[in-house]
This record gives sequence, structure tokens and C-alpha cells, in this order.
Amino acid sequence: MSNSKITRKELYDLVWSTPMTKLATQYAITDNGLRKICKKMEIPLPKAGHWEKLKAGKEVIVEKLSQNYSGINEIDLTKREKGFVSTNGQTSELAILQKEIENSIGDELVVPEKLNNPHELIKDAKRNMEASKSSKDLHNGLIDHRRGFSFYVQPTNLSRALRFMDTLIKVMLLRGHFVRYDYDRNQLVFKINDEDFQIAFREKSKRIEVESKYTWDRFRKVPSGIFLLQATGWLRGELVWQDAKSVLEKQLPKIIASLEIKSLKIAEERRVLKKQWALRDEEIRKEKEQEAAIANELHKVKELIKDAKLWRTAKDIREYIQKGLLNNKVHSIKEVEWARKKADWLDPTIEVDDELLSQTAKKLIHAH
Repeated sequence: MSNSKITRKELYDLVWSTPMTKLATQYAITDNGLRKICKKMEIPLPKAGHWEKLKAGKEVIVEKLSQNYSGINEIDLTKREKGFVSTNGQTSELAILQKEIENSIGDELVVPEKLNNPHELIKDAKRNMEASKSSKDLHNGLIDHRRGFSFYVQPTNLSRALRFMDTLIKVMLLRGHFVRYDYDRNQLVFKINDEDFQIAFREKSKRIEVESKYTWDRFRKVPSGIFLLQATGWLRGELVWQDAKSVLEKQLPKIIASLEIKSLKIAEERRVLKKQWALRDEEIRKEKEQEAAIANELHKVKELIKDAKLWRTAKDIREYIQKGLLNNKVHSIKEVEWARKKADWLDPTIEVDDELLSQTAKKLIHAH
């Protein structure tokens, strides 16, 4: 891919001659990123339905480019080479988004030499850390302030740390993200596309050997001067950057682009897991429903068996009465009537109430 400089007028001509989505395939930038650049350069854009009307031969309104403009007049856009294919997808995506960020807020990515109009969180950190710069408050040479927003750096690097973090916070806000400090957990949090990232910033320590008569006391930790930024998202979605060939100040576009891409990937992971959990919940619901249906069916079968036994008992009583009458074993008509009523009471096909006995008594009789 190659870079090319495009003037404000040339960009205006481009967006009014070619749809944004098509331009995004020609240049290493998303259509949303291109819109942000146009907004910054006060370039009007075609309204919804413009290209459909043009295709249908209908009349369209083309807004003129305002000449009352004093901002930047030229930008760099990366042209995609014909046949360009990313080796792993992520590299291309990261490069495109970095370029978009640089084009849309390039001036804001520069860390100033002095702290200017700091964000409220940086004001708090500066106040907290300046109060902890004495040697008694240092831990392995680093400021160790555990109350309120702060970070671990040596006093001589405090200015650089404050300026870098102030710039990072302001750029995150410019990108439409949210920044807060969780005082309960003592953590700085970036909210990107509804995903929270816990931010840790510190100066790395290095282990050096010192003279000591005790073997356990031969090593010390001292500041290395190397800054490290760590962002931890959902399910250990961790990203780390540090001073290397390029200092952290020069890595701001990469840091922001990586976080935005990571937030979208985490959101997709959540969506997939949510779908899997929903399917599992549905399986469990069906299993429980099946178990309940089986239990209910077994209960009905048991009740059927009970009723059948009661019906058989009632039938046996009636046959017994008949035999008793034939064999003159029944002593009185009253006794016969009583026995018939009890048979009717036991018979589930009749369900006659008894003056003295309840349905509970019937179950107790059946149980014995």
C-alpha cells in the first residue's frame, strides 16, 4: 500500500463522485473514519438516498464546498494496492484503523512537553503523587500512593507519566469512549463499545545485584525508566504496550486502535457465549419439562392403579354381599344396605360421599 496526499477540494470531489463504502475499499480506511475526516475538514456529504436517485436518473442536490474554512487543507490517505491481501486479517484491520485515527485526530495524538489544562483525573493523580514523592513513600524507588488515582513511577518521570496519561484520556474521550475511576477497586476504567477495560500504568522495575553479606539480600529492584501500559478486559482479554523501539507516546494510535478492535472481538465473544448459554438453558428447560411430564405420568398411573384396586375391592364387597344373601350369611337388611353404601363409597367410578368417612380414610384403607 502507498500513501498519497489529498487536498480538501480533492476529497470533496471524491466523496461526491464515489460512495463512501466504495472509497473505503480503495483506501486503507473505514467509511466511518472517512466521514469523521470530512466532518473535521467541513466537507459536506451526500444525503441518504443520493446514490439511488442518481442511479435512477433523478435530480439530486450537490452541496457546495464552503470557502470559509481555516483548518487543515491536506491529509494523507493510504491507497490499497491492487490484489492486496492481509496475511492474517488482524494486521490489515489494525493498520486501517490506526490510519483512520491518525487522520481524524492526528493533532491530538501529540503528547505536549508541558501539562496543559489536565483532565480532572490527572489533576487528582498529580495532587496525590506529588504528596508521595518523599523517600519514605517510595517503594523500590517508585511513588507508592495507594489512595485515589495514581500510578507507579519514579519522581523524575512523574511529569512524563502525567502528560502521557492525560493525552491518552483526552484522546479516548475524543473517540467517543468513556473514562472513569473506580474508587472501590482503585482502577482506571475505559469503556469502549460497552466493554470495560481496567487500565494499569506503571514504570517497570529491574533486578540488580548488590554487595551484601547475606545471600538473601543480594538483589534489589530499581526503576528501569521503561513505561508499561496494560489493559485488561472481559475473560482476561489483556493487552500490553511498553517503551521499546518506539516510546509509548508514539504508540497512541496503535493503543487506541487495538483497544477498539479488542472491544468488538470481546463483544462478539459475549454474543456467541450468550447464544450458547441460551441454547443450554433451553436444553435444561426441555429436560426439566420432560422430567416433570414423566413424573406427572407416573403419578397418574399410580392413581389409576389405586382406583383400579379400590374398584376391585368395591366389586368384591358387592359379590360378597350377594354370596352372603344366597347362603343366608347376612343377618339383616340394614347390614346389607350398610355394606352396599361402603362399596359405593370405595368405588372410584361412583364417588359417593360417606357421612362419617373422608377421602383420606379411603386412602388409608387402600394403603392397608
